[in-house]
Amino acid sequence: MQYTGSGDPTRAIVLLWDAEDGPKRGPAPTVGKKEIVGAAVDIADEVGLDALTMRGLAGRLGVTAMSLYPRIDSKPVLLDLMVDHVLGELLAQAPPDDADWRDRLEHDAVATWELHHRHPWLAELGAGRSALGPAELALHERQLAAFDGLELSPELIGEVIGAVGSYVRGAVRAAVEADQAPARTRIGHRDYWQRRGAALAQVVTPALRQRFPRLEAMGVLDALFAGTPGSSADASSAAADAFQRGLGYLLDGVSLKLVPPRHP
Repeated sequence: MQYTGSGDPTRAIVLLWDAEDGPKRGPAPTVGKKEIVGAAVDIADEVGLDALTMRGLAGRLGVTAMSLYPRIDSKPVLLDLMVDHVLGELLAQAPPDDADWRDRLEHDAVATWELHHRHPWLAELGAGRSALGPAELALHERQLAAFDGLELSPELIGEVIGAVGSYVRGAVRAAVEADQAPARTRIGHRDYWQRRGAALAQVVTPALRQRFPRLEAMGVLDALFAGTPGSSADASSAAADAFQRGLGYLLDGVSLKLVPPRHP
């Protein structure tokens, strides 16, 4: 697990907000900040955060590692810049101007799901430590604006945004981890479920099946024994559909909290 916000805070904030105050001593950097960050995102997309190094990044850019330090002097600071860089993709996908609060939250939730699948390394980051970059704050501002015109307390708005965010993070992390499992374990989904299910079928006798009447009634045990759960070639699409349905259930509940039904 890695965290944003673990580098030098002053240097990170200055770089995030383009707040450098004039030229520095020494030779001018041979590559710019945007070029460095873009190349770092490309590497992380391909091989993950653990394999991203300043030396490898320099090699991708065709320069020496030392030539990067006048711009970005550490991987933790680079990570802050990378996160804010890709969050800019969400900002570029604005919901329609006439969307209500629910449509706006749903739009950003789905866009976040898609963002994590484009950049799976985001799921490797721990929650709770913000880099406080401009894109991150602009996204928070956009989410708060979804509730303009509603007479809600700041505390309730924060709780709603937090609940949706927690659902999205949990669902995204589970989906990305499932996507990465075959490469990391060297066992494909189909092979895993078939081998594990066959082994389970050998030990779960008819008597033992009686201990799980609900799983039995729903056909889950037979599916496990047959090795079919999670082995579908269309598993990614099924996960996306399940994410959308779960998001709908959550927003249905929020709607009842924000606009309680009127009883005659």
